[in-house]
Amino acid sequence: MIQGMGREIKFRLWDASKKVMHDYNQSTFLLQTDGRVNSHELGILEGYSNTAQLLPLQYIGRCDIDGMDIYEGDIVEVQCDCDIGYGGSCPHSSERQQIIWDEEGLKYDFNNSSQYGLADIDRESMEVIGNIYENPELLEDKQ
Repeated sequence: MIQGMGREIKFRLWDASKKVMHDYNQSTFLLQTDGRVNSHELGILEGYSNTAQLLPLQYIGRCDIDGMDIYEGDIVEVQCDCDIGYGGSCPHSSERQQIIWDEEGLKYDFNNSSQYGLADIDRESMEVIGNIYENPELLEDKQ
């Protein structure tokens, strides 16, 4: 974990070859400025080896309703409590959204087109239910 610019900067790592998520630990993994990850555990020469199968996923600086950290690639269930003036019932009571980095907007957001963006949602309305690497079927079942 790194402190900077008023928020925590931390990562977790998806190991595509082993299909497992790792918590980022600086004594085990070295995250380089170009996004590559070196692993002391997996290394051979000098204790380090470039491990392209490790994908760094950044903490977005927010937590869900249960206090769980939200990372890139997470799938969240968004409970809508909007008041749209149609007798108090919302036509989209919940949606599942994947958290992505929006390069154009330079922000974290939802991957699906929606009536709202991540910035519009408070933590009481979001719950992390999985991620696209370990639970891709969660986005297939319900949008």
